[in-house]
Amino acid sequence: MHSEIHGDRAIRHSSDDCLGFTPLAKQIAKSIVDRTVDDGFVIGIEGAWGSGKSSLINLIVDQLEDCQQDKPTVVQFRPWLIGNRDALLTNLFAELSKAIKGIQFESGDTLEARKKSVISVAEKLQKYGSLVGGGLASMTSLAGLFGLPYMDLASKIFQGVADLQLPVNVEPPSLEDSKKELDNDLSELSSRIIVIIDDVDRLDATEIAEVLRLVRSVADFKNIIYLLCYDPNILSAAINLEMGIKDGYAFLEKIIQVAVNVPNPEAFSLRRMFQKRLEAIISDVDEQTFSDLKNIIDKEGRNRLKTPRMVNRVLDSLRFVWPALKEETYLPDLVWLHIIKVSDPDLYDWIEKYLITVFPSSSCISNIKNFEEKIENLCALLEKKKLNYVFENKVIWVSSLPGLVVGHSPKYFTSGAISDQDQLKAIQEKRLASPRHWRLYFSLALPTGEPNNSDFEQLFNAAKCSVSKVENLFLSWLTTTEDGNTKLEIVLDRLRAMDANYLNAEISQIVFRALANMLDDRNVISGPIFVREVRLWDQAARLLPSLRQRLQESAASITTNIFVNGRAIEWLVLIFLQEIFNHGIYGDRKANQIDCLMTKHEFENLIPVMHERFKKMNIVNIFLLHDPLNLLFAWIQSGGEKDVLSLIGEYIRSDENLIYALEKMRSRKYITNGQGSRSVFFLEKNTISRFMNYDEVRKRVEGIALTEASFSASAKELKSQFDEADKQQNEVNI
Repeated sequence: MHSEIHGDRAIRHSSDDCLGFTPLAKQIAKSIVDRTVDDGFVIGIEGAWGSGKSSLINLIVDQLEDCQQDKPTVVQFRPWLIGNRDALLTNLFAELSKAIKGIQFESGDTLEARKKSVISVAEKLQKYGSLVGGGLASMTSLAGLFGLPYMDLASKIFQGVADLQLPVNVEPPSLEDSKKELDNDLSELSSRIIVIIDDVDRLDATEIAEVLRLVRSVADFKNIIYLLCYDPNILSAAINLEMGIKDGYAFLEKIIQVAVNVPNPEAFSLRRMFQKRLEAIISDVDEQTFSDLKNIIDKEGRNRLKTPRMVNRVLDSLRFVWPALKEETYLPDLVWLHIIKVSDPDLYDWIEKYLITVFPSSSCISNIKNFEEKIENLCALLEKKKLNYVFENKVIWVSSLPGLVVGHSPKYFTSGAISDQDQLKAIQEKRLASPRHWRLYFSLALPTGEPNNSDFEQLFNAAKCSVSKVENLFLSWLTTTEDGNTKLEIVLDRLRAMDANYLNAEISQIVFRALANMLDDRNVISGPIFVREVRLWDQAARLLPSLRQRLQESAASITTNIFVNGRAIEWLVLIFLQEIFNHGIYGDRKANQIDCLMTKHEFENLIPVMHERFKKMNIVNIFLLHDPLNLLFAWIQSGGEKDVLSLIGEYIRSDENLIYALEKMRSRKYITNGQGSRSVFFLEKNTISRFMNYDEVRKRVEGIALTEASFSASAKELKSQFDEADKQQNEVNI
């Protein structure tokens, strides 16, 4: 349904009244029509900004226009469109003259009678205005008010006081006489004139003072009633500032005969108004979404939607963004966020900065910095604002913002782990807590580097062609984004939560094979092991359960085939190692079956198949890997220790091969100091001892270092690394 921006427009008719203002409007209109008093009268409609003053005025006018008898004439006087005091007087009298002309016309007077009446009242208004204002500005602009037949006559009548020629010996009429004469004419009017001056409190202090002086000077005309809309606190402050009057409220009492407070809307009425108008913005929603939305409105709305204006501002904010976001966001989260945006900008700003901290990489894998500090800042902000209601609906916050755990008074929240399962659910539901969607809630745009629909279409089209096409596409996505990730990492993360209708069995198999072929590519392994490539490897490994789920009954056979033939042996070995521990085949870290990639039976069948692959590689090719220790440990820990030791023992018979093997088996650590970071190699005793006799090979290395062999320099370096390992071990023992 099309819904226009409201723009803080007030209620126009009783049919739109969700706040219960209509009964009060009826009573005020009835008092005006019943002619409670014949003299001029000033009624003040008082209320804070956004409380609904203009809506109440409109409802009063609506009631007046429905009058069958004694229907008054309404004049909407807008002082904020006018300049100085003379101009205010000029325009007020112009509006009154126009209203009088309308009354006389509706009463059925003949053309000649109307002409005389208009001229008479116009002359008297001019005289009175000149006496009150000390000289009105030129009023020739009023000519048009009386119709083209009287243009010349009206132009002559409404010339400024400067053009008014009185006889030298004739005394000018007194202010009192002019008013009496004008009152007599006005008392003959067939209906009252209601002058409405809205938004007086939006003027600056000088303009407020001028309007109040104007009303005070002309307020007691017969049959003219003024309705002034204002915030009494603002007007009192303006009186203090501009007029130098200490008690601004007392001054107002001299002008305002009756003050009517705008009723404070009930919280329920505001929420009902919000929900009713929100339904005009959104399309039909499912039952769960509607339930969550109602919960947001009832709990967050009850505490934050304090005025009709606030309701309209939140709705306008939603009207503006909803057409662009309705397919990419979760409506209850969006409503919750915009209620906070309008009611508490500081908190809204905190939420955005918090999510920037939680999702620095727009990925589920993120290094959360200053996390505890962010939570402390939130609790302090809530405490400062005394928003104790948060304890009543913490579940809304926890479900909308990742990493929050319900705390205890006075600490609203504490930090908690961001589980992979929760993040996948958030992505699937397009929640504010989703790394894929959160930026849309704030900027109507995807995060930097976030893949769009065309990227996934490109992937699916490549998958329909061949595995190699997908491999090349993945390699092209290794470009680094502004936040330090590669586009490929983000794509793999998003695929995990993709609907099976898009990522079907056929495409899943192709993606699995492509990863198993390209993840050992030197463009991927571009830096030290366990830095960039392991982050990408881990993201790919996290995708595998989703891919296998789509493969269904063929998952086991396809997985075995990929492990046997995939070129990315180092990535496959890491997954193989993880499954060794998950199934308790080695170590004491057996995982639940739900955390295993394969069933135990499937994995046990895979082990001998992988051992055959390791044997076919031979030790030379194994040592060519970026990190051969992973494969060697996987082989040993899965039951192939005898084969590994035999293979290595045969290889290191040669001194040159021994030196090369030890270089490939070194451990590495990174040292950071004032000069930066550097990597240091050392020969860890526990590692070397798994594959060869430690003491024996150390003596051999020390002997080789004393020779003239071409590889003696490497032997000397290894000797120092043995010593470094001893030094570190001694420090640990101490």
